Amino acid sequence: MQILEPAGHVPACSDPGTPSDCSGWGGETDLDVAMFHTLAPKAKILVVATPTSETQGMDGFPDMMTAIDYLADHHSATVISMSLGTPEDDFDNSAQLHSLDAHFKKAVDAGITVTASSGDDGSTGTKKDDTPWGKRVVSFPAANEYVTAVGGTVLHLTSSGTRTSPDTVWSRSGGGVSHEYGLQTWQSDVDKVTHATGRSLPDISMLGTSGTSQSSPLFAAIVALAAQKAGKPLGFVNPALYALGSGGTAKGVVDVTSGNNGFNGVPGYSAAKGFDIVSGWGTVDAAKFVPALVREIG
Repeated sequence: MQILEPAGHVPACSDPGTPSDCSGWGGETDLDVAMFHTLAPKAKILVVATPTSETQGMDGFPDMMTAIDYLADHHSATVISMSLGTPEDDFDNSAQLHSLDAHFKKAVDAGITVTASSGDDGSTGTKKDDTPWGKRVVSFPAANEYVTAVGGTVLHLTSSGTRTSPDTVWSRSGGGVSHEYGLQTWQSDVDKVTHATGRSLPDISMLGTSGTSQSSPLFAAIVALAAQKAGKPLGFVNPALYALGSGGTAKGVVDVTSGNNGFNGVPGYSAAKGFDIVSGWGTVDAAKFVPALVREIG
């Protein structure tokens, strides 16, 4: 594992003046690394640290965009996983939010796949002052059109690890419909079913009992395995993911049909057969999904 600090020196949590959330972000980083290493143990992992913490709204994003640009310019990574997010509504205005878009496009143009957690507040989220929005909102950067949004599931297992029932949606898994990013061409078939008015998320789901901060690095690790098998970076995987989705279990896509993400009094979305707004295509059987993704991308 290697640590990079392209946006400047990152202070230690014990340094004077360091924000109180420092140790919390350290825990998030540990979780990301552990999850990625679990599925892709031979992958080279870069921890790309930035000096400004992300709370709500614009806050830490300028530094993070510097980090993304660095990775794109130096072709340092094949996959970027972002276990963070803020409601679209927490930005001062649309222009402020969309000022970040070019950095994600730069990453995918450089062949990098970007994944992001769909959020841990179900169908809603919190304002900058940490009070609830009380309405349906979705998380950025998961909502971004160049990002693969990853929701959370719950596995039902015996103490020995045997499945007792199919995976279900984690009740606080973020998901909904963006009002900042429009209908996407790669979602055109599923929009006929969901009747979404904009980009819906998540696209896919993974284990999320520790939050969708667990889910994003798990899917990023699967993409890394596929890139290794393909012998090249895969870049933006969403069109291929949606092409595989309708293929179901034969393509390694496992439907999640139970669960709802209503939270804090805000109505949620319900899982259903096939694509749905709360789980995306469902989850994956990596042994089948990895080769199927490689074949689809070509």
